[in-house]
Amino acid sequence: MTDSGSLALVALLLPAAAFLVLALAYPLRRSGRAAGWVSIACAAGALLAALRAWSLQTPEGMSRLAYQWIPQDAGSLATVGVLADADSTVMLVLVALVSFLVQVYSLGYLDTEPRPALGRYYTYQSLFA
Repeated sequence: MTDSGSLALVALLLPAAAFLVLALAYPLRRSGRAAGWVSIACAAGALLAALRAWSLQTPEGMSRLAYQWIPQDAGSLATVGVLADADSTVMLVLVALVSFLVQVYSLGYLDTEPRPALGRYYTYQSLFA
């Protein structure tokens, strides 16, 4: 993947994928630390994708991914997509970095929590990210 727009989309969707995995895999969510490691791994992947998207940007360059949504006879009702330029990729790196650091810190800070509560926390944390 050499397109910064595709990498930005990966960075946005990895935490959502972690949320879906943790929300649907009941035994994994109840395991506690394993759920935390799944969430941390997806946050780290999102950070790496954001850093790669940022490194591919040029000051005058811009990547746009657009998808037609809710089709009608006269065209689509809405367009959904990702716009990756220099400013948005810097913000994406910042948000992904803070999200990753919060999740890593939480694994140690919430060490005394019961396993189901910790798994639930990381499920919600992935949704928030």
